[in-house]
Amino acid sequence: MKRLLYIVKKELGEAKGSLPFHIIAVASPLVFLCFWVLALAEEISLPVTLAHGERDPAFASYLETYATPDGIRYFDVSDESHKDKNVISIERPITVENGKLTGTIVHEMKSMDRNMTKNFRNRLTGAVTSYIEKNYLENRAVTITEKPVHRHDILWKRYFAASLLVMGILMGGLLFGSLGVSKEWQGTMILLSVSPVSPWWVLAGKEIAVVLKGLVSTGCYVLAAAITVPGLTIDIAGIAAAVFTGYLIAGLAGMLAGIAFRDAIICFLVSLLGSLGLWLLGNGFGTMAVIGPAGACITRANPATYLLAVIQHVINGTPVQWQVAVTVLFAWYVILQGTVFLVYRRLIYMPGGRPQ
Repeated sequence: MKRLLYIVKKELGEAKGSLPFHIIAVASPLVFLCFWVLALAEEISLPVTLAHGERDPAFASYLETYATPDGIRYFDVSDESHKDKNVISIERPITVENGKLTGTIVHEMKSMDRNMTKNFRNRLTGAVTSYIEKNYLENRAVTITEKPVHRHDILWKRYFAASLLVMGILMGGLLFGSLGVSKEWQGTMILLSVSPVSPWWVLAGKEIAVVLKGLVSTGCYVLAAAITVPGLTIDIAGIAAAVFTGYLIAGLAGMLAGIAFRDAIICFLVSLLGSLGLWLLGNGFGTMAVIGPAGACITRANPATYLLAVIQHVINGTPVQWQVAVTVLFAWYVILQGTVFLVYRRLIYMPGGRPQ
């Protein structure tokens, strides 16, 4: 046990030798969090200028109050023009003439973003359709009933607060794990190769150090999230369990990178790109089902997918398939733990595999 504690103390103490990398690992999720908190509004109202609202006061009023079931308006309507704001102009009022429903609305699009254009178009179409149905259709043959998976809609801020925590875990785990091994190639790896200490003790000490660093990094993130995202509820025990699991898996993957690449700069780049890739392919920025069957297969095999699902449940109360999530995460831990042990034992610990 004393040897294990010595190894952990040594790993934590040597962090000052790669302090800039550790600062980046801690600060990056915080920077992304602040960016998203500032960039994403509390509501989803799209700003538009309404022109000639006096031609159809009833529809103009309806457009201003058209909202989601929980009361968030689809449009932020004003009569002030701006070069970057879309303009909805009522050219002819919506009314019935000679038994026919008529009306003309011109939508002047200012957005070049295809997704935003689609959002504006869909919302205006929905407003017109809803207004006609409410005021001119007596017999409504078609009804739409929503069956939400979640108890309530999750604000973008809350969603990304949980999602970016996973990205931070992946980045920190990969980086801490890879640096814990790559630094040994600078002169101390030969000592590990001739040491009588079992590989299990060496790897256990490095893994514990990764988790301890991860808990500190997560503590900084959770504190920042609690300040910047009002009303965010955090289950400390649940977060701690998820963070422990995530850093353990990512740290083991990082150790393999450290054995393979040896150089700290390369390990940093691999950790940065690897964490971003795993996060995106784990539905971190939204569902990856849009890229087809191949994307769905990658997502199902990606441990980040299940780590994200667990953390979203802990923070936002979203449903999670516990049996599947626990099974996949445990399987990845066993695979990576076994692989790291075998690679370390063969390439470093065994006499024939001493570093050159």
